[in-house]
Amino acid sequence: MSTVTPPTGIGRFLRTFGGHRRPVVATAAVGAAAAAAGVGLIATAAVLISRSALLHSTAGLALTIVGVRFFATSRVVLRYAERMVGHLGTFRLLTRIRTRFFAAVIPIAPRGLIDRRTGELLGSILDDVDTMQELYLRVLVPPIVGVITVATATGVLIGTDAPSAAVLLTGLLLFVVTVPPLTRRRSHRATTTIDRATVTSRAAILESLKAARELVMFDATSAAVGEVVGLDRRAESARGTLAVTRGWSDAAIAVTGPAIAMVALALGIGGLRRGTVDGQVLALLPLVALVAAEVLPMVSAWSEARDRAAAAAGRLLHLVDRGDTAAARIPTHRREPASALAIEARHLTVRADDGGPILADVSISIPMGATVAIIGSSGAGKSTLIDVLLGLADHDGDLRIAGAEGAIAAVRQQDHIFDTTVRDNLALADPEADTDQLQRMLARTGLTGFIDALPEGLDTRTGPDGIHLSGGERQRLLIARALLADRSILLLDEAFEHLDPHRRTEVLRSVLDQRRGRTTVLVTHDEALISRADLCIELRGGRSTIRA
Repeated sequence: MSTVTPPTGIGRFLRTFGGHRRPVVATAAVGAAAAAAGVGLIATAAVLISRSALLHSTAGLALTIVGVRFFATSRVVLRYAERMVGHLGTFRLLTRIRTRFFAAVIPIAPRGLIDRRTGELLGSILDDVDTMQELYLRVLVPPIVGVITVATATGVLIGTDAPSAAVLLTGLLLFVVTVPPLTRRRSHRATTTIDRATVTSRAAILESLKAARELVMFDATSAAVGEVVGLDRRAESARGTLAVTRGWSDAAIAVTGPAIAMVALALGIGGLRRGTVDGQVLALLPLVALVAAEVLPMVSAWSEARDRAAAAAGRLLHLVDRGDTAAARIPTHRREPASALAIEARHLTVRADDGGPILADVSISIPMGATVAIIGSSGAGKSTLIDVLLGLADHDGDLRIAGAEGAIAAVRQQDHIFDTTVRDNLALADPEADTDQLQRMLARTGLTGFIDALPEGLDTRTGPDGIHLSGGERQRLLIARALLADRSILLLDEAFEHLDPHRRTEVLRSVLDQRRGRTTVLVTHDEALISRADLCIELRGGRSTIRA
C-alpha cells in the first residue's frame, strides 16, 4: 500500500485554503503510533499465549506480560488521542473553510450566482463544505496510517518468517490493484447520481414550498410532487447499485484477509518443521497478518472518500473562481471627495450574456443634492443602470461617484427582508441606531401605526422575506431602512410601486423632506413622482436623453 498524489482538485483546494498541515501531521502521527501499538499488542499477546502453553514457569513470561500491558494501554490512549486530535483539527479546518469560502462568494452572489436555483446552490455548498471533513479524516490521514500499519506488520513478520512477510505484501498489493479499480467506476457513477438527485430534489422542494400558493391555485401540485418522487426513485436506484458494489468489495475484503493469514500460517508450519520458525511465535504469523489486513476496508473507503472530496473540492473552487473573476471584472468606481456632480457617467455600456447591449454609450450627469427621475419603457435598462451604480454589473466606460465608499443606499424591486424582527431588519442599515431613531424612520414612511399595532412592536418577526407584511408595508419598511442608512446618494428603483396614490404622495414628500440637500434618484413610471424631480433622464433603446 502506498500514498497517492491527491487529484488536482484536492491539491489545489489544499493550497487555496491551507491550514491543514499541522492537524493532518498530528492526526497521522498519533494514528500511526496507535496502529503500531495494535500490531505490537497482537504480536506480544500471541507470543504470550504460546509460551504460556509451552513453559511450566511464569518467570520467563514477565517481559512478555509487560509488553502486552504496555501495548494494550498505549493502543487505548493513542486511539482516544487520535479521535480527539483528528476531530478537533477537522472542526477547526471546517470553520476555516466555511469562513474563507463564504467571504469569497457572498459579496458577488447577487450577480455571480444567479444561474443556480437557491435550494440547489445552498444544498450544494453546505453538502460540499461538510464533505471536506472526509478530506482530512478519510483521505489524507488513512494512507499514512495504513502504510505505517503494513510496514510495522511486515517488519515483525520479516523477523519471524520472511516468506510470510512476502505473502502479506503480495496479497495486499493484489487487492489494491484489482478490487478498488473494479468497484470505483460503478460506485463513482452511483454516488454522482445520488448527489445530483439529492441536490436537485432539495431545490425542487424548496421552490415548491415557496410557490405553494401558485401550485394550489393552478392545480399543479401533482407535477411538483411527481418531480420530487422521480428524483428520489433515481437516487434510490443508485443507492441500490452502490450497496451491491460495496457488498462485492466487502466480500473481497472478507476473503482476502483470512486467506493471507491462512497462507502465512501454512508457511509458518512448514518453517516449524524445518526448524526455521520457533513454535512459540507460530501463532504470531496469522494474527499479525490479520491485523495488517485491517487496512483493506480503509483502502476501499479511501478510494470512495477521495472521489467525493475531489468532486466537492472542484465545485467549491469553481464557485470561488467565479467570485474572483466576477469581482475582477467590475471596474472600481472613481470616488470624487468634492464635486458639483454626485454621479457622472461617460460612454457607459453594459452587455447581456449574448453580447447584445443593454445600455449603449450612456452618458449622464446628476448634480449634487438634486432629485432625479430616471424613466423609460420596460427593458430600457433602468434597473441595469441602478445595478451599475451599486457595483453589481459589469460595464465599459467611465463612472465617477462623489464621496467615499459606502456613499450609496438603495431600495430595489427585489430587496430582501430577513426572517427576523422589524428592529433587526432596520438595524441592518445602522446597527447603532436606538429605538427613537428607528421610530423616526418608520414615521417617515407612515408605518408607526402599523408597527404599534403589532403584538411585539419592533420586536415582531416579519417572516421569511417579509411574508407577514403586505406589499405596501414591506416596501415602506425597505424605504425606512434605506433612510436610516443616511447616505449621501439614495437610489429608489420602483420603490413606491406597491403604494396607493395617496400613500405614495405622502411617503415621497416625507422622503424628499429628509433628503433635502442630498441626491435622490427615482426610477419610476409615475408622472406624479416625475413631477417632483429636478431633472428627468429618459432611457430609450439603451441610450439616454434629458427630458424637458
